[in-house]
Amino acid sequence: MAAQYLPTELQDADGNVVYPHTSASVVWTQDNRDMEEVLKSKIGLVISDGTIPVGQREAGVMYAFIESEASAAEQSVAMASPAVGYRQI
Repeated sequence: MAAQYLPTELQDADGNVVYPHTSASVVWTQDNRDMEEVLKSKIGLVISDGTIPVGQREAGVMYAFIESEASAAEQSVAMASPAVGYRQI
């Protein structure tokens, strides 16, 4: 791996940005893992209409709860705008 990587933008003859496409298995991270491996370790989404106790939730998994008559108490619900990011529980 190179000691330094430079940010690069590819453009065609008219100045339009060109977005190359590749396979995740041929893109490597600084810690020598391919992106396919990284993505598999990050993917996790649970959508539930019931509650799941925090102690039973898995690290790195995103949980979305559908509000219903038995929704969580208002003080236990956190909301965030995409502009400020999200926090994993």
